[in-house]
Amino acid sequence: MINTRTQSVLYLVALTYSYGLYGAAGRFNPLINILILSVICLSIIYVGIFTKLSNLVKTKNSFTSFDYNLLTIYVFVFAVLIYDLNLGISDDHFAHSYLAFQPAIEIIKFAYINNIELDLLVRHQASLLILAGLVSGGGGVYFASKNKYVFTLIVILCLLAMRYLTLKMGGGASQHPPLRLFALMVTGSLGAASDFGFRLQGMIPLGIIIFIVYKHTKNVYQTLGIVTLPLLLHSATIVEFSIWNTAGTVLFLDRISKLSKEDIIFDAMLVTIFTLIRQPAIVLGLFLVYKLLRNKELIQVRLLLELFLIVSPALIFVLASLSGGNPAVGDSMTWEKIGNNFVESFEYFSRDFYVLYLVPIIFLVKNKHGLFLLLYFFMNLVMFMSTKTFGAPRYQLEILGGILK
Repeated sequence: MINTRTQSVLYLVALTYSYGLYGAAGRFNPLINILILSVICLSIIYVGIFTKLSNLVKTKNSFTSFDYNLLTIYVFVFAVLIYDLNLGISDDHFAHSYLAFQPAIEIIKFAYINNIELDLLVRHQASLLILAGLVSGGGGVYFASKNKYVFTLIVILCLLAMRYLTLKMGGGASQHPPLRLFALMVTGSLGAASDFGFRLQGMIPLGIIIFIVYKHTKNVYQTLGIVTLPLLLHSATIVEFSIWNTAGTVLFLDRISKLSKEDIIFDAMLVTIFTLIRQPAIVLGLFLVYKLLRNKELIQVRLLLELFLIVSPALIFVLASLSGGNPAVGDSMTWEKIGNNFVESFEYFSRDFYVLYLVPIIFLVKNKHGLFLLLYFFMNLVMFMSTKTFGAPRYQLEILGGILK
């Protein structure tokens, strides 16, 4: 059987979806596109064939014990958010939602759209088409897993076919991480392309955060005290993706003491997945460096090359996005523009230092991984200060995400 551990499947889906269906980094000339595809295919081959990870199918005892306190927390948080989840979407939120459904709409050859909502018939048709694709795709993964070579070949052929069709139709120019649309597509289809369904995507990373926080507190009230922070709940109900970066930070903090080779390879896959959802998550790569420094026996040329190969799809996308200018920085990405943004952001930082940042810094210093967490905090801080929207509340959630655990 193929190594179909959850992260391996998610990694392969992330690459096929991002570089195939959405043609990420596809605005370059054919030679560079061939080079990019070659790297992506090598990453798929390595993860699909050569990683030694346990089989997803053999997880009979994974859910033998269910914690009803955890279920209570999920139900309570969902009840608190039910009103916000049913609010209408517009502007960028609507644009993200439409892009998530656009491939399905193109397939049914009916792209009626206005500035307010999708035609009801198209919503239902597209939702059913996406759900059928997810079910058939999941079944294909399961049955193809009997032969890892055949499975890997199928993934590569799907990648190449979808990328060719996407670029032929003019796609691949977006500077936004393409995988951000995958969860939006799934929850949107489950909700029949309703506002509720699209907003529901934020409950996935919030659910990850709740699970990890409760895992450490083992207390309902302490967990609720943390996960019901207003900014966290707000970020979970908007059709934006900052909360995914926060969830990534919390997940990596939960895994910070797992130092085996397999764990670090797993972490490299997670860096790629989260970066293709939310670009600033590339800073999660610092956790890989920190873990290697704590287990220096693993610092070998072969492993470093393997990790680089796994993370390379994320690096390619980030570099491709930055080379064409980044919406968060400005129309053109120059050192002068970054410097001006940094100066303007510093005013916000100095104004809010004692309110937002002083206590978290003290909290991080007291942690046994304090020096590293401070470095991670400041790297995120500097990265967001180089943007023109540093004051956005959801950005602060990403910067301060490490204090949630």
